[in-house]
Amino acid sequence: MNDREIAYNIVLKMIQTSGFPEKEMTKVNASPFVRELVLGTARQLGTLRWIIGKLVEEPPAPSMEALMLTGLYQIFFMRKSEDYAVVNETVNILEGKGASKNQKGFMNGVLRNAVRRRTFIEIDLQKQPIHIKYSHPDILITRWLKAFGERNTINLCTWNNTPSFTIIHPALHKISMEDFKKSLDEVDIKYTEHPTFGDEFLILQRGISVTKLPGFEEGMFSVQDPATVNAVRMLDIHENDVILDACAAPGGKTILIAELLNGTGSVIASDIYEDRLIPLRQNIDRMNLTNVRLAQADAARDNLAQINEGNLFDKILLDVPCSNTGVIRRRPDARWNFTNNKLKKLVNLQGHILKNALTYLKPGGLLVYSTCSIESEENEGHLKRLDGVEIMSTKSTLPFKDKIDGSFTALIKKL
Repeated sequence: MNDREIAYNIVLKMIQTSGFPEKEMTKVNASPFVRELVLGTARQLGTLRWIIGKLVEEPPAPSMEALMLTGLYQIFFMRKSEDYAVVNETVNILEGKGASKNQKGFMNGVLRNAVRRRTFIEIDLQKQPIHIKYSHPDILITRWLKAFGERNTINLCTWNNTPSFTIIHPALHKISMEDFKKSLDEVDIKYTEHPTFGDEFLILQRGISVTKLPGFEEGMFSVQDPATVNAVRMLDIHENDVILDACAAPGGKTILIAELLNGTGSVIASDIYEDRLIPLRQNIDRMNLTNVRLAQADAARDNLAQINEGNLFDKILLDVPCSNTGVIRRRPDARWNFTNNKLKKLVNLQGHILKNALTYLKPGGLLVYSTCSIESEENEGHLKRLDGVEIMSTKSTLPFKDKIDGSFTALIKKL
């Protein structure tokens, strides 16, 4: 199976199930070409469907649509691919799946027509509304126009449509930034310092596998966006604190907390599903963090003191499940899964998690509520409904302004 067919299969599953393509790409150890084709198609899905509407009279079946999407993405957004190769290889995938002569002829005609009309379609695209031109669902565009205005909305969409970079955080309690950079230089790994957090985070050149970096097996770095720092710093961690990271997977914030504890105290990292603890356990083991314990727990309903020998916690970090609208650049599929109904369910879940977690925080203890959402209902909206607490501070980030993931953090003190 070649790369184009692998990408087609992943895109087909994505549009049929609204699934997370990153998981499927991990399963097949996707090549850089597959990753670009899959994530690019997810990113430009709205625009590509508009293009399909310009080329065919009736919406195609999912199997034909997925193949058409990947072909059109290469024609319009992946110019390093030769047009004739894209058309031929896309039709060949159909042939390999036993498609009829009519189906192959139809696909061939649509793609060749796209090549011929490309310039005219691109000119027409520039005249379309924001949601089509920038490939975002109208529901998000409407919300963002109201919240941020037109210019910021366009800037946000532009940011989201730019492929993300892999960002790493050296374990600075083990190795200095200078020595870590030297280790990368010695094997000719290309990187740049993060524009805002250059003393703690490095941006890798695209196409570099983190597992091949020096120090990976020894736990000399973790992979995470600098936005994680805001929540952890806000928690005001001191040595010997006993801290709960209640929605911890995949473990980026857990790692930062454990590093700040400097081998003292303890972090109990919990998550609701056992399979989500697997990557967390792998990260903790690789980083050799001895002051972290893992536990399976439902932060919205369980007695969280039970995972701490019946004791309350000094501090709690709640990085709650959310709509992910602040990380669409890294999760391009998230934009297409956003609905008002899903938002209401998430807000309800977040409220239950926040209320339940506060029950197991010591009086005078600190809790940081955190999301990777830029939707007010998931963020500031919760703070108005809390009793028996003091809101100490809040911080929001917008990706295109802060050059990090969009996020919200609130420091809450229990009275």
